[in-house]
Amino acid sequence: GAPALALVAIANAVDLLQRTPVPLERGLCRALLFEPYGIEQLRSIGQELFAVAGGDGARASASLGKSLEVCVRKLARRSGDCRPLKRLCEQAVREAHVDTALAAAAASLSDASSTSTSSDPSTPEKAAQPLRRLTAMHEAQADPLRAVAELPLDQQVLLCALSGARSEAVRFSDVWNRYKELYGRLKQPMTLASG
Repeated sequence: GAPALALVAIANAVDLLQRTPVPLERGLCRALLFEPYGIEQLRSIGQELFAVAGGDGARASASLGKSLEVCVRKLARRSGDCRPLKRLCEQAVREAHVDTALAAAAASLSDASSTSTSSDPSTPEKAAQPLRRLTAMHEAQADPLRAVAELPLDQQVLLCALSGARSEAVRFSDVWNRYKELYGRLKQPMTLASG
């Protein structure tokens, strides 16, 4: 007979298969269920993320304070999904890192301006360059749409095909047809698969 086929689908919600049980009732698929995380598990995940980040993680944890605990409790009550917690922790660590780097650059700038002589007016300007670079880097991280330009062309086209959908649920064939149409307009050979 035909070889076995395994299709792996990752749900955006932990209880998605319980809300739409039709494929399970018909015996069309089996679910490998991942249980939602509890309060202690989510708290441990957050602490581990901060511990891995070192000093920046400690500063990020201190800056979040009680809001981290509120986030953990809300997530445990609502969905048990750790991804929002992970994003919150990573964002806090990034901000702590940028704040530390900005403080170091500002200290370097003030040291350079206090030790500069009137014969070398370019020293404070040279010291300000790292501060400008860090500020630009922080602004780039704050805008997720800038990351789209860094994606490979085939992923950008796929993103365009998905963003043109009229609803959240889209059939694969519709996305595939839109993908082929967009690649045709670009006059590029398709790289995902031949169609």
